[in-house]
Amino acid sequence: MSFFTFIDGFRDGLIPKQTANIQVTGDKLTEILCKEFGATCHYHVVDRKYRLVDKEWFTTFITKYSAIEKFKYQSDFFDCDSFAFVLKGEIERLQLGLAVGFLSVTTPDGSSHMLNFYVDKFSEVFLVEPQSDKVFKLKDSGYTPFRFEI
Repeated sequence: MSFFTFIDGFRDGLIPKQTANIQVTGDKLTEILCKEFGATCHYHVVDRKYRLVDKEWFTTFITKYSAIEKFKYQSDFFDCDSFAFVLKGEIERLQLGLAVGFLSVTTPDGSSHMLNFYVDKFSEVFLVEPQSDKVFKLKDSGYTPFRFEI
């Protein structure tokens, strides 16, 4: 799917929006995320309210409708942070206010990395590797979070 096909699908209503509308305050979301990522993790929570994410909707969106696979990795120019920003942008264009953000981590080899995360309707936090569509839990990653933004 090209980026323009994605935009046309969004505009024409061909890409389904999430139907669940479970809301959480920014303060509650901060509490959930600090518990998951650690109290010493730096953060920036921008809004006062968010919609929790339906996991099935997210999986369908990222595997079927996202155009992110059309982008090619280029070290220092279009790398992990760029992929994370594009995925977040795609989701925001489709539906505002979903609990999807950015997470900066230290990898097991000591390098820095950025990826996305979302909070589902059961207040569970999932990490998303936008380059590969892989969705997983922090405890299964070996990553050490140092900053999140949502």
